Amino acid sequence: MKILWLCGWYPHSENPFAGNFIVRHAASVAKVGGHTIEILHFAPFQVSIGQVILRGLGKPFTGQPRTINHGFSGVNEEVIAVPQLRGWVFKLLNALIYYRVAHQKVKAKMHLMGMPTHSQTSTHHEYGIVHVHAADKIGVVATWFQKAFRYKIVYTEHWAIFNKQVADRFSRRNPWFQFSFRVLWRHTDVVAAISKTMLAQMEEELGKCKASVLLPNVVDPALLEPESGDSNTKPSNTIQFLHISNLESRKNVIPLIQAFLELRESSNDEQHILKIQIVGSNLETFQSQWAQVGAEFAKHSTNKNNSALNKQNSIKNGDSAVTDNWNQFGISYFESRPVAELKQFYQTADVLILPSSAENSPCVIVEAQYFGLPVIATKIGGIPEMVDESKGILISAKPSPEKMKKEIFHAMKEFLHRKSEFDSTTIKDSAQLQFHSDNASLDLVKTYASLKFTDQP
Repeated sequence: MKILWLCGWYPHSENPFAGNFIVRHAASVAKVGGHTIEILHFAPFQVSIGQVILRGLGKPFTGQPRTINHGFSGVNEEVIAVPQLRGWVFKLLNALIYYRVAHQKVKAKMHLMGMPTHSQTSTHHEYGIVHVHAADKIGVVATWFQKAFRYKIVYTEHWAIFNKQVADRFSRRNPWFQFSFRVLWRHTDVVAAISKTMLAQMEEELGKCKASVLLPNVVDPALLEPESGDSNTKPSNTIQFLHISNLESRKNVIPLIQAFLELRESSNDEQHILKIQIVGSNLETFQSQWAQVGAEFAKHSTNKNNSALNKQNSIKNGDSAVTDNWNQFGISYFESRPVAELKQFYQTADVLILPSSAENSPCVIVEAQYFGLPVIATKIGGIPEMVDESKGILISAKPSPEKMKKEIFHAMKEFLHRKSEFDSTTIKDSAQLQFHSDNASLDLVKTYASLKFTDQP
């Protein structure tokens, strides 16, 4: 069965990590259900009015998004670049350009896939399936063709806008934004929610859904399988914290660094050296964050843990070595990389720490647990469904950086006391059962089968 996925987020040449969890879902569904997943993503990119005048909208622009073929069997990917004029005065025109392109391409795709139409006669009334992922803009497009084609809509939201902690949450968005989501919600036959919490938050804003199924995030063991010669090279006298994120302000990287430095400063542990690895999406962002913390702290640092113990370490960032004084305080920074290359960090870490102010069900927690790591994270979104007392430590998301720093500090200190209580084998076994690519999509595959046919037109 061919299933059309309309994705508001999806990796492409200009942003290879955006929405990579959707790729994993697609690969899992194609494998488990034997389906062909046809993916469409419309990627807006900025152009100037001068470029448009000189080149026209129909010609390719330098730096426009292009499709990345991830090579998963049964997954056909297509990223369509949508030019958007710079400047707020073009906001309405940009929306019209987006929706015109999306209308043409989605309709053509449905014809190409052989989506059932109402003019066809059938005793069993076969339906096609359209699955919307991350509904911003593309969600309402999915509802436009139901008079011509016969299909059911499945909807999965990955965005944190339904978290009440988010400043620009759904209830504060403009009327058109809210309207487009409500239109999709009314037409949705099944909500495939990544967590029970996420479903409850959506129903609070949009009303009771018709039906729902859980679709937890997926870890692909083939990508994370240790290669020949891989080994845990972390020194036995080191306790290694790990943080992986895009470094946005809601990830609370600055309070995390402050808490870590204070932990090292106050530590009386003569047996262990405390370190943290931070994997982020932008070196300049991290340098700016470090500048707000490191210089002032260095003036008052007295503890041996915060001396230049790590000068011999080289911090690799692509092909060039990055030198800055944060490595003198047990902090290493690395640029974002494909999931398969993250295993070196999980293998040498003792605990993952993710003190975000807003999340849904983060893939980094799934991956860390797959390696048997306990997790320190905020009790927001679907995280409490993933992390119980046997798998880590949950903290509150505080409104101020100072309060957030204290929460993180106490949690890190608690981990040092409880480190031996966390059983890596138990954590890993649970993650394999829940998030393995062969298991995570089973319920969704069954839902697709139930939607395909009905006895009533």
